[in-house]
Amino acid sequence: MLEEGRINGRQLFFIMFWTIMATAILNLPMIIGRYAPRDAWMDAFIFIPTAGLIAWIAFKLGAMFPKQTIVEYSDLILGPWLGKVVSVILILWVFQTGSIVYREVAGFFSVSILPGTPLVVLMILVSLAPAYAVYHGLEVIGRSSDFLFILITGFITLIYVLLIPEFNITSLLPMFGDGIGNILRGSLTVTGYGGEIILVLFFFPYIKDNLKVGKLMLSIILAVGIGGILTEAAYTMIFGLGRTFLVFPFYHMSRFASIGLFVERMDPFLVIANFLGNYFKLSVFTYVIVLSIAQLLKMNNYRKLIIPVILVLNIVGFYSFRSMMEVVDFSDKIWPFFSLPIQIGIPLLLIIVAKFRGLGYRK
Repeated sequence: MLEEGRINGRQLFFIMFWTIMATAILNLPMIIGRYAPRDAWMDAFIFIPTAGLIAWIAFKLGAMFPKQTIVEYSDLILGPWLGKVVSVILILWVFQTGSIVYREVAGFFSVSILPGTPLVVLMILVSLAPAYAVYHGLEVIGRSSDFLFILITGFITLIYVLLIPEFNITSLLPMFGDGIGNILRGSLTVTGYGGEIILVLFFFPYIKDNLKVGKLMLSIILAVGIGGILTEAAYTMIFGLGRTFLVFPFYHMSRFASIGLFVERMDPFLVIANFLGNYFKLSVFTYVIVLSIAQLLKMNNYRKLIIPVILVLNIVGFYSFRSMMEVVDFSDKIWPFFSLPIQIGIPLLLIIVAKFRGLGYRK
């Protein structure tokens, strides 16, 4: 096998929670704020059942082929040619999304704390930790999550607790003031972020006791949804309708937090926490790409692909977008409309064809 390491259910929860949440707290508030600045928390509420449905479909497919990845059993289900077409579509989707993530994380540093640093330098620096983690395999990523998850979550929770005196709950009223249509439109992109849970299918065989992770995948979606509700509500309670005009509102919100008159400007803690969360996201996307390409090309080692893949991801991300607002526009107006059909349609197609052909584990 290309991967000898294994992760347990707890590590899967830690990894996938921040894989979904890390960039969601960066640009989703700007996207949702365009449609429902007052009712943005409702989009996070809608996220739970819609993304939960995608997680349930993904688990059903993974449980039918617990010893293979989606790249491997696509050939078995659809035949060698059509199966490879489906695998290429999936890899291209992961690659496109991954290039956005690299650009997004580097852009956050450029806008927040290192505005004078060339973007290409930031993208190189951001790539170092994921490259190291992917080289050492999935098990290392899983073990690092055991202590980093507590650290990241602790930083974020501390900022929220310190911001409680700044909350103005009347900013959330009236409910449905932005209109049902705007709320539903904003939920499209939110659900697309939740659909990233299908990345689990690319390393499903390497999860210990993977036939029992269905409830765990749903719990990841529930936890992300609750985190999204709290985050979006906090933005509105602090900035009101003015949140619409902020780039990275979570970064601006963290600057309001203080401990008496002794500790102020908590934004460095947010920057550290966000980078650590995005370390998981970048690592997972890079790992999935190199592993899938290696399986598709029948290679015996995926490590030789790490540097070329990261290099191309950065080049595509760098030249595709001239500014963070272009990233936000793409994520809002284009990305969900091709991501959701892939996240839902391909797993459903594979399940239907596999059942029709009598393939897969049925217990």
